[in-house]
Parts: sequence; C-alpha cells; structure tokens
Amino acid sequence: MAFLFGRGGKSSSNSTSEDRKPQFLEPSALAIYPMIVGKLQRLSRLPPRTDIHEWLATNCLGFFNHINVQVGAVSEVCTATTCPTIAAGKETFEWLEDKKSSKKTKLPAKQYMDSALSQIQKQLQNEEIFPTKFGYAFPPEFVQVVRKIFRTYFAILAHIYYHHFHEIQRLGLHDGLNSLFLHFIYFVQEFSLLEPKEMQCMEELTIKLIQLDHDLAKRPMSDDFTDGLAQEHKS
Repeated sequence: MAFLFGRGGKSSSNSTSEDRKPQFLEPSALAIYPMIVGKLQRLSRLPPRTDIHEWLATNCLGFFNHINVQVGAVSEVCTATTCPTIAAGKETFEWLEDKKSSKKTKLPAKQYMDSALSQIQKQLQNEEIFPTKFGYAFPPEFVQVVRKIFRTYFAILAHIYYHHFHEIQRLGLHDGLNSLFLHFIYFVQEFSLLEPKEMQCMEELTIKLIQLDHDLAKRPMSDDFTDGLAQEHKS
C-alpha cells in the first residue's frame, strides 16, 4: 500500500447525527492545559535562524509521538466492529492504495491508524526524506510529503474526537487532546499545510479552542489562578 490517503464521502454508519451536538463541543469538554495558554501560536512559528524544512521535520516527529499516545488511549475501544471505517461524524477517510490507479480502500479505523502511523514512522526514519546527517539535503517534494502526513494526522484526530471523545473525557485526558489539537491547528495555519475545506468537520471546535485560548490568555496567570484553572478544567 502506498502512503497516500484520500477523502471519502458521507458515512452511513458510525456517525454523529446532525441534530445532536458532539460531546467535544460541550462546555465541560472545552479545556486546555493551563501552562500552554497563550503560548502555542507563538511556539508554532519558525524560530529565528532556523531552516523551515528542519522545523517542519521536527514538528512532524513531535506530532507523531503525541498522536501515537492518543491512538493508544482508544486502542481497546476502537475496533473493526465499533469503527468499520475511519470517520469523523458523516465524513469518512480512505486509504489510497495505488497512486497510478487512484484506487481507494475503506479500512476499519484501527487498521487505518495503525497502518498510517507505521508508514509515517518509516518515512520519519528514511534519511532520503527526513535527513538527520550533516550535508544531506531535504528532497524537492518534502513539503508535499509533510502535507500528506498532516492530512493523516488530521483524519486520526478527527476520528478520535467524533467517535471516542467520551472515552477520552472519562479518563480525564480531554484537556491534553484539546491542547494537542490546538497546537496542531496553529501549526497547520502558520505554514498553510492544509486547506480550510479539508478541516471543515472540525471547524466549530477550532473556533472554540482558539477563542478559549485567547480569552484565558487575557486573564492573570498567578499561581492561585493556575491551580484553580486546572481544577476548573477537571470538573
């Protein structure tokens, strides 16, 4: 199978009904780590005197590690029975098997995520794509490779939100997932890695988390406030 992913159509099963608000949009679900409030957008920007390809490569690896943790958190509840396709509400994502024929295959979500992360890991370890040795250049198609990787990251995160957020919140991990997604959004926007239409299924959460981040950043972050905010997020 080639490392390429296609976007499918509307899912007729395992979807969130249009008239029911997803759990991740409920006020009790909107929490982020206090220590990152107001910082992620700045931290997503290219540092001075840093090569943009090096920065993209570093963050590809960083997001891989964090998303891998989120996949592990839902691995026992995301099965071929519960998630016969990888979907985000009514939107499904497909595996593009063959670049030449553009043949797409619908895989169970767990198989998709495992296969995708395995392929990404191989790419991250490929010196011809992600060089780590001095004097080795990034390939001309590097940015396109990064965009494909981030499309896959988005599909995985969107699926977890729509179909496993209840489990994430039950475990008290939702503030971590939200913080990861907010960082992901800021980074993607900073380097124009995805088109807005590609992230439409998560548009409402994107707006809410960015607004939350901006609102909290305006509040004084004393030690007492930080402790209180942490408790507030857990309640």
